[in-house]
Amino acid sequence: MTSPRVLVVEDDPLVRTAMVRICDWLDLEVTAVEDGLRGIASLADRRYDLVLTDLRMPGASGLDVARQALSLSLRRRR
Repeated sequence: MTSPRVLVVEDDPLVRTAMVRICDWLDLEVTAVEDGLRGIASLADRRYDLVLTDLRMPGASGLDVARQALSLSLRRRR
């Protein structure tokens, strides 16, 4: 069985590092990116079981990331 995949989208490096460490401690497969645009690109590249995102970030907001995650999830279910 594979570990759940988590995408962390956080522009604050300290918070991002803490979230990655927690995910590692929980034995989750984690990808971390520093802004919303990279988060959206990561969503297009692979599937994630969970997306943890900051709301206010440069480039694209956490809401933009969440919308893209939902849109891709709905398309992949068809």
